[in-house]
This record gives sequence, structure tokens and C-alpha cells, in this order.
Amino acid sequence: MDETDLWRVSALGEEVFARNICSLAGLVWLIWEYVVTWHNEYRYIWGGSMNRVKYIYLFSRYFAIAAQVVNTCLVFFPLSRLPVGRRECEAWLLFMIVSACLLMLAVDIVIMLRVYALYNCSLRIALFLAFLLLGQIAVATTCTALTIPKTPFGPTCDVLKTPLDAAYIMAAAIFSQTVLLILTVRKRKVAFGQSPVVDLVVRDGAWVFALIVSMFVVIIPYLLVAQVAKPYVILVLPLSLLSIMACRLILNMQKVVVIPANYSGDGMTDTGIAFTSYIDFPEDESRIPSRASHLTSIITTGSIP
Repeated sequence: MDETDLWRVSALGEEVFARNICSLAGLVWLIWEYVVTWHNEYRYIWGGSMNRVKYIYLFSRYFAIAAQVVNTCLVFFPLSRLPVGRRECEAWLLFMIVSACLLMLAVDIVIMLRVYALYNCSLRIALFLAFLLLGQIAVATTCTALTIPKTPFGPTCDVLKTPLDAAYIMAAAIFSQTVLLILTVRKRKVAFGQSPVVDLVVRDGAWVFALIVSMFVVIIPYLLVAQVAKPYVILVLPLSLLSIMACRLILNMQKVVVIPANYSGDGMTDTGIAFTSYIDFPEDESRIPSRASHLTSIITTGSIP
């Protein structure tokens, strides 16, 4: 074996090592997040009856952990025996893409439930959000189905040519997040800045927008320029980040200050959440408690009372 062959073997070994360590880091990150938030999960998720939002939380938390465990086992064992066959690379890449997309949808659904609540459960907003979600699913599904069969892989399952379709997925995700942010920010002055729920929704929406858009804007253009894409960089750590975002969004809302008081005209309701004002001021003040309860239920549980 000459020096060139030795260099190639060494480079492949380093690539496998980096991929395995990155995959392990993604799993450790999720486990650490689970440990530091367990007390909140036990109190706000496992305590009381289950509802739609809690199911989304459990999926985001435990599906992500399961996906990272499976990925770590795959990269440390079958995918570490080089060269890796094309069929194995395709299956691994598809598994990681589907997992990341499902967690991305979980984040989107949580944000959309909040926007839906902010607009007082408007049917028009609900239909628009459903169309937005289905459009994003259609773009991701179509691009993935068309590109994976044609994707060239290296001996370590690196993608040797980044498909242009990645730009379409990026555009769909950024468009969706931008629309959700605009719809959320439009309500930022509701309650004259005195509602903790509205403030939380706006703040969390801005953070989600910044994180997701930054992730796509940094990763996808770089891959299109460099062409060689490393799935463990573009999918493993973002998968953990998406899981943490979805779970934190739900926990943050569950931890809104609880003050068990009946409505007294100063914005307090019997919902258990301290509202100092309301999303829309109804003409009939006698309807205020029921509308606030309706809003609270949608934002915190995802159910319609």
C-alpha cells in the first residue's frame, strides 16, 4: 500500500470517527436536556389529564431520543464497515430526513396552535395554517422522493453532490416560518403589553424563527456551494435541536404564572392563568371569562372547549 492509499484510508477513518462522535453528541445532548427538564416534564406533562399538546410533547421528546439511539447504533456498527453499500446509505439518509421532518412538523404545529389561539380560533386562519402546513409537507415529500434515488454516495455515506431540491425545501421552511412570525407579531400589542401569555407567544415565536431560519440559511447555501454534504452534520444535531425546541415551547406555555382567581374585572379569569387583558375585546363584557378560557385552553392544551 503506497502513501496515497494510506492517506485515503486515514481520511476515511477520520471521517467515520467524526460522524460517530457527532451522532453520539446529538444523543448525549438530548439525554442531558431530558435530565435537566425532567422535573418540569413530570409536573406539567405527566401531571393531570393528557391532551393534544402533551401528546406532541411526548412525541417530540421520546421519538427524537429513539431516533438518535437508532442512528448511533447504525453509525457505530453497520455503517462503520467500509465501504458502505448504496442501499444502506439510502436507507440511513431517508430515516434521518423523515425523522427531522416529523420533528419540524411538531414545532410548526405547536406554533400554529398558538397563532390559531391568538386569532380567536378563526376558521379562516385555521384553513390558511392547514394549507401552509400541507404545502410544506408536499414540498419536502416531493423533493425527497425525487432526489434520494439519484443521490451519489461516497464510501462513508457522504452525499457527493448536493441536489438543487434542497433549496426548495429551505425556501418552503423559511416562507412558513416568516408567515407564522408575521401573524404572531401582529398581535404583539394586544392587551397593551400586559398579557404574559401573549408576550410569551411572541417571544418564543421570534426565537423559533431565528433558530430555524439561521439553521437553513447557514447549512443549505454552504452545501450547494461545497456540493459534498455530510448527513451527520446537516441532520443529526438539527434533529436534536428541533426536539428541544418543540419541548421547550410546550413547557414554557405550561409554566405560565398560575394564579387561581375568578374573574374580577381586572383581567383575571378562572382558567388558572394570569390574564391582564384579552386577545380581542368583545363588545359584551359578560362574555370575557368564557373567551379567555377558550383562548387559554387552545394555547395550553390544543383542545377546543
